[in-house]
Amino acid sequence: MNDERQLSQELQEAFEKEQFVLFFQPQIDLMSGRIAGAEALLRWHRQRTGLMTPERFLASAEESGLIGPLNEWVLRQACKEARGWKEAGFGNLTVSVNLSPLQLREVCMPDMVADALAKSGLTGTDLELELTESILLQSWDRGSADLHRLTDMGVTLSVDGVGSNLDSIYDVRRPPVSRLKIDQSIIRNITQDLHDAALVRSIILRGHSLGLRVIGKGVETLHQLAMLRAERCDGIQGFYFGRPMRGQDFLARIREERGASPLNGQV
Repeated sequence: MNDERQLSQELQEAFEKEQFVLFFQPQIDLMSGRIAGAEALLRWHRQRTGLMTPERFLASAEESGLIGPLNEWVLRQACKEARGWKEAGFGNLTVSVNLSPLQLREVCMPDMVADALAKSGLTGTDLELELTESILLQSWDRGSADLHRLTDMGVTLSVDGVGSNLDSIYDVRRPPVSRLKIDQSIIRNITQDLHDAALVRSIILRGHSLGLRVIGKGVETLHQLAMLRAERCDGIQGFYFGRPMRGQDFLARIREERGASPLNGQV
């Protein structure tokens, strides 16, 4: 059995044995300096190698046909975890889930979302779905109606990995999104590369001119944070504030935060 076939078989067994877990990375509102929500990130607790990130197994999941059930599991589990935040008394947090091209093209996404929300006890305003620029460019014709149905349910839509294609997306499609998330590859160099700094500035200005909130992802240093704040970026996500963590650790982080805002007075 070749390595790829063995990996596909292991993935199927892992799904049946519930070896997949969700981690959550805090998302910070820069105006208040507080946690506004978290992005749900999939991990596979592979017995032989430990935790694996999706980049290492999603291609095999797609080829084996597991990607659909796996995407649905992520959505439902993320909603279930967010319900726990509400029950703990933190009802103003949003959980973000990445939307795959498959979900937009081949399933009735609004029905799946409505069912996940109903079974978890959440409302649409508790959920954010993240789309990439490539999804909007490639799947717009077939998926635009579903995106509008999702926003009618109160779900927040955001464009993840925003870079130089922003104008082409909006000039042609005008998707019903309310947030832009700047790609971390751009954020990484904003304090050393004038081009990337200018690109971040233009994305923030363009986003605000469209009435959208702009989030900087991949923030790892105080200098990156200071620059984004100076440019009036609305929020951040990245290792500077918190690495992805298990759900119980994220909940503990929220409880800890209620004493004082970690960002206040640091910049």
